[in-house]
Amino acid sequence: MADSEGHGLAWWKDYLHDEGFETEHGSLSDLRTLSDFSSLPKDSRAMLVFEIPHVRTGHIVAIDQFGVIDPQEHPADYRSVTDFCEIFKIEGWRLYSPHFWLIRKRIGP
Repeated sequence: MADSEGHGLAWWKDYLHDEGFETEHGSLSDLRTLSDFSSLPKDSRAMLVFEIPHVRTGHIVAIDQFGVIDPQEHPADYRSVTDFCEIFKIEGWRLYSPHFWLIRKRIGP
């Protein structure tokens, strides 16, 4: 699925809204360390989409003030952002774009 400008649409945006979450699109200023996420608002998460070149697929990870959760790992334990950045550099992962989705639980109806 793509919008009128050819950008891919995030199917989970509508799903998250239906489940009671607010989403906001943001831009990263520091792609190398992802340090922007050290000051996320309380009770929020950032979702990033990575490209995994050797399997030619995309992959979503969530980041909050505690670290990174990579659902590809079993069990999906928290990892420090620094450790995760090192891993994705070694593995050759690339961000699809310098943007992320900020997700937080909606308060009220």
